[in-house]
Amino acid sequence: MSLFVLNPFLKKLKDDAVRQMTKDNAEDLDTVISTNLAHQELSRRSAMMLALFRQVETFPDQYGAGSFSDSLIDTLAAVTELNDKNKYGEVALAAENIIRQSKTPGFEERVSELRQQLLDESVDKDKLSKSATLSAGVDLLTYLFKDEDANIRELALEVYIRRVYRAHKITDISVDDVDGRLQCNWTFKHADVPESQRITRHGSLNVLDSDNLDDVLPNILSEFGANFGQGGSGNINVLHIVTGDDVQTEQIEASLVAKERELNMLGVRTVNVLVPVEKKDPKYFSFPQCNAYKEDPIRRNMRPTFHHLLELSRLDANFNLERIPAVGRNAQIYIGSEKLSKPVRGGPPQVVFVRGVSHSPGLVSLAGARRALVQGMDELERAQANSKINSQSSSRIFLHSLPEIEGSTPEELAENFSTIMDALKSKLAPRLLKLRVDEIEVKVRVASTDDEGNAMVQPVRLVASSMEGEWLKTASFIENPDPVTGVTAEFCLI
Repeated sequence: MSLFVLNPFLKKLKDDAVRQMTKDNAEDLDTVISTNLAHQELSRRSAMMLALFRQVETFPDQYGAGSFSDSLIDTLAAVTELNDKNKYGEVALAAENIIRQSKTPGFEERVSELRQQLLDESVDKDKLSKSATLSAGVDLLTYLFKDEDANIRELALEVYIRRVYRAHKITDISVDDVDGRLQCNWTFKHADVPESQRITRHGSLNVLDSDNLDDVLPNILSEFGANFGQGGSGNINVLHIVTGDDVQTEQIEASLVAKERELNMLGVRTVNVLVPVEKKDPKYFSFPQCNAYKEDPIRRNMRPTFHHLLELSRLDANFNLERIPAVGRNAQIYIGSEKLSKPVRGGPPQVVFVRGVSHSPGLVSLAGARRALVQGMDELERAQANSKINSQSSSRIFLHSLPEIEGSTPEELAENFSTIMDALKSKLAPRLLKLRVDEIEVKVRVASTDDEGNAMVQPVRLVASSMEGEWLKTASFIENPDPVTGVTAEFCLI
């Protein structure tokens, strides 16, 4: 074939690898043409590969644990080495996720281990709920809400509530069978405000056998009022409902909107609906009072307290957020487009947010901080494979550490944080700069006492920011949350 005929194809060669391939195959122009044609169909081929990978991901459910062969894993590993994110990013990331999935024990094995933990007569339910090893099991607990063993059902429900609300102080909790429906009621307060300012709030979780929420919602609300009375302190209570797997979001929303008046009278701040999925993590839907009990899309498929713990309301006030997949179960990634009063050339500035919660102690040590920061950067690096992220976007990492720190003052933590950040910047500077990280925030909880000697948790925010010109300059703040919302109302520089 003459170069005259080949020339139209050569004009479209933009990939360096293809250019090199052309030189290497100067005597075999048919290979050059076929490869170039393949690159022109790259988007369709990528879509086909992603569809194929989605089928591969179902293998453990269809064929059980060990259904990923060594040859398949080797092939997927080769795909992960494709390093041009604009062309292969989504495909490489999907392959990496399957490899990670292949190393996870089978669903039945994990459920069996969790059941054994619950059946241990010496188990401390509160201690188990705070265990770092339960991170992967908290969603598995929901699978046990309908276990054939009544004892397992009750234990799973109580540990789940203690886990989800571990940042609060639970003063009372009970699990009962109400007309054949499993119900958990609990009373809780914000742990990070002085005892004299704490407001008593209530929660109720109901496990339904029916998908028709309209049939049982009146009874649930009636029982809520009988147990806790009217919401005299405003909308401070929570209602959780576990439905069948055939329920539709629109159906749930219509049922709740129809009961808006009753929900407000009971002081319900948020209705959280959990929909089980066979052998997979459940689906979560949130219907906040501030949205007239219509679903809030930004809270979809996150555990009920994550919106508060990750401080997403603060982000939502300043950015239009789009959530993209994260690898860590306790991490979330958002692409934020800054909300502007008027359009600007080139579009609004873009920020990539990695936000997570940690149940592991030791975060304030150099080793623990380095491990957490590296995990955050790993999430950022994977996110860069998403073609929606532009090359000018900045990155910010936020971590809320839930274990209470004992034996240290906020001032000591602030000084320690500055020392740790100096060491981490020195060791991780190339990667931090490559990922354009311009802010790192860590919120820790310090065991303390109020003015009257009552135990409480003092929130401390440790910040490394480049916003004032100096790269990742450190600052630390003591926080005073609002007693009603739990959102930080005042900052005090340490």
